Amino acid sequence: MKKFNICMLFLFIISCSVNEELDFNETANENNSEKHLRNLKNDERPNIIVSDTELIIQFNENISDAEKNNIRSENNISEYEVCNCTDGSIEKWSFGSIEDKKILYNASESGGIEEIKNVDLESSFHKESQDPPFVINSSFMNYQDVISQNQYGVTIAVLDTGIDVNYPGFIGLYLYDASGTMNGNNTNLPNQISGWDYVNEQDDTHDDHSGIHGTKVSYIIHEKLINDDIPHRLLPIKVADNHGKISAFNLICGTKNAVEFADIINMSLGYYSNAKDVRSIIMEDIISNNPEILFVTSAGNQDEDNDNNTHYPSCYSQGNVVAIAAANEDGDGKASFSNYGVESVDFYALGENIPFLDYNTETENFISGTSFAAPYVSAIAAGLLFNSGMTLDPKEIIQKLDSKGILIPQDQELIKYGKIIE
Repeated sequence: MKKFNICMLFLFIISCSVNEELDFNETANENNSEKHLRNLKNDERPNIIVSDTELIIQFNENISDAEKNNIRSENNISEYEVCNCTDGSIEKWSFGSIEDKKILYNASESGGIEEIKNVDLESSFHKESQDPPFVINSSFMNYQDVISQNQYGVTIAVLDTGIDVNYPGFIGLYLYDASGTMNGNNTNLPNQISGWDYVNEQDDTHDDHSGIHGTKVSYIIHEKLINDDIPHRLLPIKVADNHGKISAFNLICGTKNAVEFADIINMSLGYYSNAKDVRSIIMEDIISNNPEILFVTSAGNQDEDNDNNTHYPSCYSQGNVVAIAAANEDGDGKASFSNYGVESVDFYALGENIPFLDYNTETENFISGTSFAAPYVSAIAAGLLFNSGMTLDPKEIIQKLDSKGILIPQDQELIKYGKIIE
């Protein structure tokens, strides 16, 4: 991301994990899945940390750089950050005091500056599941080695901790080639080869998270599509750091990037908020403005009713958002830790004791969480889309998922469709 020397920031953090204070070493041996599930369920709900000195700004379309400079100057903004690899409409502004930030934010709700479309808080949160430390020792391959120039098939963006291309389960050339492409403003996306690392501001999206959360999510999608012989390309968008912490600005920028390329966007992350001022209105705007893209989201791991305890992004009401709960190991009911909601959660997928091979020790571990249920549905949706000749829209894909799903009598009334996707 391009940075400028200006003076103040407001930070909104979103997270993929269950608790901001998680000790990732606590579940180092994930073979002990009972302990893992107990930790998932007993962790407190993650807190959103909101910055006192930052705001996220979304300009109206077709605002010139000169007009933006005038707006910044009029609001005494001397420090700001622009989303990299997007159309330049989204920025993060820093303020000298919380009072200055409040003035602009409150003004935006009552009309505000004509050229600014939305003003959102900047905050942060964590990943949606705990992951034991998992180290891939081999390093013979780098990110650019697995980028394919063949753009045939379905493109799935994975907003997560990145991807470790040295995980031996990946086959062939499977990353999307974004080099030389044009964004919505018909300008080249600077330095982007495939996805983008918004944490370290670089083109290499290496997964340095101790539990390789993004690698696991990406592999679940890749493995299913390889087995089903569905041509596909993954677009890794790294929005979470090595601790699984995500800022709202990085999530928004990453989503803005992903919609330029992807047919399906997997978001195994989330945060809770029933308050308007900590809900990302800019994220909602991006989702609404891209109705042709399916957003597959995890429902959360707190055994809570999302209808009453709003969980984002899974609770966005747009018709192109599908929320996935975790089914238990037997596939006949809700996993004990999984969130639910008859209005806000759509389907189940297997999310308990999913085998994941540790190639270093040649032992089979087991992973659990709605984070790993969601990517399975992303892969199923990708297959439905491809087999339709790339003609289905998100609502039609969801209808196909409904007709394909298998009713779970035991817990069918806990979620909207009451079905598991297998």
